[in-house]
Amino acid sequence: MRELLQQNEKIVLALRDMSLNPDVLESQLGDHELRGFYQKLIDFLQSKKKDTGYSASSPSHTTNDQPQRSLDEQVLAAASLENGALWMRLVDEARWAAYRDALIDDEDPELLLFHAEEEDSVNTLKCFLEVLELTKQREEEQSERLGSYHRLSSAACI
Repeated sequence: MRELLQQNEKIVLALRDMSLNPDVLESQLGDHELRGFYQKLIDFLQSKKKDTGYSASSPSHTTNDQPQRSLDEQVLAAASLENGALWMRLVDEARWAAYRDALIDDEDPELLLFHAEEEDSVNTLKCFLEVLELTKQREEEQSERLGSYHRLSSAACI
């Protein structure tokens, strides 16, 4: 998919126009070349859905009392304002150095998924999201313990 985008400026411009005005898509589908690209894009995205095991019709499985979310939903949640500082702290770790630019420079976290054509990239992204979630949980638990400790020590001083 990346190669296709790098080879054809017309497609890149069409995607930009569509992102600025989604109504433009209808007129773009009249162009044979763009229609072919959009069909390839749909096929590509559907294959990614299958690779992640996400299906809108399949029942949700639960892990840690949370419903299974698609990879794009996980990326959006992880890149939220609430998690932004944690995201940036983790990106600075050495093990993510090869992916640092992609994790920081993408203005839209969904672009990470679009650029993740290779299975290694998808697996790395999944691993990063898992580390982010585990770090967040650990920090929340530490904060709760620290809060409990302060309450106990304050009560003992009274």
